[in-house]
Amino acid sequence: LLAPVPKSSYSMAAHKSVEECASGPLCPSQVNHWQHPPSFYCPISQQCMRDPVVLSDGHSYERQYIERWLKDHCTSPVSGLRLLQKDVFPNHALRNAIEEYFHQVFSA
Repeated sequence: LLAPVPKSSYSMAAHKSVEECASGPLCPSQVNHWQHPPSFYCPISQQCMRDPVVLSDGHSYERQYIERWLKDHCTSPVSGLRLLQKDVFPNHALRNAIEEYFHQVFSA
């Protein structure tokens, strides 16, 4: 059975969102000495994801980059294998992990 997921201990309205963190002047990704978890990076853009989605290949991508890729390709950008399905689904778990990470970085 599925149980309700408890809300995070902080309100995103009171803190910077992933979009604000990733585009703002104090973004850790713009500082050379910062190292983010590798799973936060899109395999296509090599940038920290803001709107991660998962493809049928099991890999997560930044939505805008994988949608652009899928317009011209029928293969996985990571494995090169043919995709049987081109649907993408929001990766809520990864997005929440990225938001939590940036919240901790900016409140430290």
